[in-house]
Amino acid sequence: HSFVNQIAGMPFGDMAAYRGAIMLPWDLNLVMFHDLYAMNLPIFLPDREGLHHVALAYFARFQKSLATSNMPFKEAMPGRDTPPHPFSPFDLEYVEARDYWLGF
Repeated sequence: HSFVNQIAGMPFGDMAAYRGAIMLPWDLNLVMFHDLYAMNLPIFLPDREGLHHVALAYFARFQKSLATSNMPFKEAMPGRDTPPHPFSPFDLEYVEARDYWLGF
């Protein structure tokens, strides 16, 4: 086993040489997850309950940056009467919204 130095990183060839990866994600959209998934490497993650804790940490960081953002996330898309999902991916204040997005 080994830990990846997040600052130095790891070459893709070295990552692909492992038989699997255990991730304890501190964010819901880590690029490393996409890289490992694309390599067809088995990825072990916390269960859904554990991921709810991640969503809460991510939400707290997002709320800080949202205060300085003017992006219109809650507006309907042009040509659509209703949004395609019941919750915005940025509206993670409620358990139902977090649980909905963790399903993906």
